[in-house]
Amino acid sequence: MTTEDSKSARMRAVEAIRAWYVRYPGLETIRQQFDRMRDRDNSPGESGCMLLHGPSRSGKTRLITDYVEDHPPVRGEDGDRQEVVYIKAPYPCTPKNLMEQVARDLGHPRPNAIRTGRYGRGGRLFDTMDVVLSYARELGVRLMFIDEIHQMIDQKNNRAVMDGATLLKDLVNEATFCLVVSGTSSAKRIFECHEELRGRMLGNFELQPFQWYDVDRRATFITLLERLDGELPFARSGLADDDMAVRIHVASRGLIGEVAKLIENAGILAVQQDAPRILMRHLAEAFEMAALEKGGANPFLGPTPKPQKLDALPPDGLIIRRPGTRGDEIFRP
Repeated sequence: MTTEDSKSARMRAVEAIRAWYVRYPGLETIRQQFDRMRDRDNSPGESGCMLLHGPSRSGKTRLITDYVEDHPPVRGEDGDRQEVVYIKAPYPCTPKNLMEQVARDLGHPRPNAIRTGRYGRGGRLFDTMDVVLSYARELGVRLMFIDEIHQMIDQKNNRAVMDGATLLKDLVNEATFCLVVSGTSSAKRIFECHEELRGRMLGNFELQPFQWYDVDRRATFITLLERLDGELPFARSGLADDDMAVRIHVASRGLIGEVAKLIENAGILAVQQDAPRILMRHLAEAFEMAALEKGGANPFLGPTPKPQKLDALPPDGLIIRRPGTRGDEIFRP
């Protein structure tokens, strides 16, 4: 293998980090709930729903897609079966747009030909829903994920939120499958505004950043760094060493998606520079490369920073300012 071939192979291995995923114990608990929902009695009127929420980059989508990949469609002479389905909510996520997106992702032959009306105060399901539910029964759908459901939230229009909640309630009432909706913490508003939808909830799970001062969560975070280090095409870079782990935690704010992005960018720099492993300078450059505000505090330069206690992240990535902190000490979810 030539030097260039070797570099290309290493680069591909580094770029694969963007899809890196490890099932730590907290995620296994949620996967078990997915299993229970898929296997339960989902006859009409018996289905239920679950909310999975948390900040961006906390691993929600990767958790879901990993589960979907473990339950691929089954092709057969008598037709295809697709027990587990992933839907990404469109933007804007109106009831009409969402149901047409579901039809498309289910593989309905004419999704755009299905036309829907709007809920009135005394209205019920769209014609689209009847078509979608019938097609889902043909496919044998048992569990449907709708990701990024927070896009249904309109800060200026409470009626839009109620329309979306009513759609989900009617979908669960009529479906022969369970529903998992996922999004940022603002997605809780959809359930808070609709008592009947809340009554259908089978689970409410939140993915939060790894807190450094929580002994168990810190141990899990360090274990994940150790495993990630072992998957890189280098000599071990010491990502889980005490000093390095603190710096990575501060840089990523405890969000596993931010860790993967940081290590991918640092790894690419290491390959380009023919380095034997990821060095501190690669992490410093990778952090600055993706920083929204250039020239701010860089956790990979200077003495080891002190990890801060991460407050529970507010909906939709609002800036967290702890009393008495300077501007460069603000965490940005």
